[in-house]
Amino acid sequence: MRFLNLAIHYPKREHTQDLLKAMRELGRVLRTTTGMIEATAWLEQDGKRIIATSIWESSAAFQQALPIIGGAIKDVPFGEWEAQPRELFQLNEMA
Repeated sequence: MRFLNLAIHYPKREHTQDLLKAMRELGRVLRTTTGMIEATAWLEQDGKRIIATSIWESSAAFQQALPIIGGAIKDVPFGEWEAQPRELFQLNEMA
C-alpha cells in the first residue's frame, strides 16, 4: 500500500524561492532513496502556499528514509522562512 507525505508551507514572500530551492534539493536526495516513487512541490498561484508531496511504496519505506530526510533539511531555517508553521499530513492509500 502506497504512502503519501504531504506538507503545506506558508512562506514569507521574500523566502519563497529559498524554500523552493531547499525543496528541490530535498527532492533530488529523495529520488535516490529506496522506496521513493515521486517527490514534488507545488506553488499556489498567489504564492501564499507551497504544497510538497512525496509518494512512497509504503509507510515503512518512508519511515526508513526519515534519517535521510532529516539530514537533508537540518539546515533549512523554517522558522525564519515561513510566516506560520507548516502543516504535515501522512496518509495511507486506501484504494
